[in-house]
Amino acid sequence: MLINYANEELTMKRGRRTVEQLDEDMAQTISLSPRSRDLLRLDSALEELKDNYELRATIIESHFFIGLSIADVAKLLGLSKSKVEREWNRTRLWLKQRIPDEMITRM
Repeated sequence: MLINYANEELTMKRGRRTVEQLDEDMAQTISLSPRSRDLLRLDSALEELKDNYELRATIIESHFFIGLSIADVAKLLGLSKSKVEREWNRTRLWLKQRIPDEMITRM
């Protein structure tokens, strides 16, 4: 939904009614709000995470976006709580290399 917001912002700036798919490279060439740029960076990082670390992507989606507790995520995935906590911490470190610190501290 937030990525749709960034795409809609691009559409409004260009005066079009159709929504174009926006990626981080395209965002560099146009003027977007800092929040939209951050969201695009986050989306790009999450897509990369899904491609390389599917378990970690599932954990971050379940915990951060859906709002499940670490214990609930562990139960949902059939993993120990300590395993999910380790993967959650590794994921935060991995994301920290790819998105702004301010976004990480909210996680």
